[in-house]
Amino acid sequence: MNTITKEENEQLKKLLNKKAENSQTPARKDYEELCIKEKMAAFCDEEILDKAYGIKYGEYDIKKYGEDFCKKMKLARGRLKTLEKEIADKKAKKEMEKPFFSKKLECGCTVYSCMHIMNSSRGSCCQECYDEMSNGYQECYDEMSNGCQECYDEMSDCCQECDDEMSN
Repeated sequence: MNTITKEENEQLKKLLNKKAENSQTPARKDYEELCIKEKMAAFCDEEILDKAYGIKYGEYDIKKYGEDFCKKMKLARGRLKTLEKEIADKKAKKEMEKPFFSKKLECGCTVYSCMHIMNSSRGSCCQECYDEMSNGYQECYDEMSNGCQECYDEMSDCCQECDDEMSN
């Protein structure tokens, strides 16, 4: 049976702490501590977000930009990853806190998504009631279906013969 001695446990803790320091996504406090350790000024979070594209996608050559600048960008890249994750988590949490959506429409139906609301000339309605709620569409359709084929097909004003038929 393998047991870890107290000394091995301490070494393991030191190793884990060292890995946490070199983490690609340091928290703000960790980021600041790493910057102090490297003897460089830390970017504020707003500055990191403003320069996000350059920090995230920039390829910084040590010969061209210098070792200090490259280290600073590497640390900022790690902090940017953390900031992006924090922002995404806040958005997800905010989305989960939104109240349940339901709305009673003028057609009498209740919908549970704003994507299912339609506007007709007679008011808000669901997809199933849209034809009924559209101004005169159904009545016009019914009247035309009793008229001549030409009027029925074109859904236009009826010819005089159809007008006479419908008025009787």
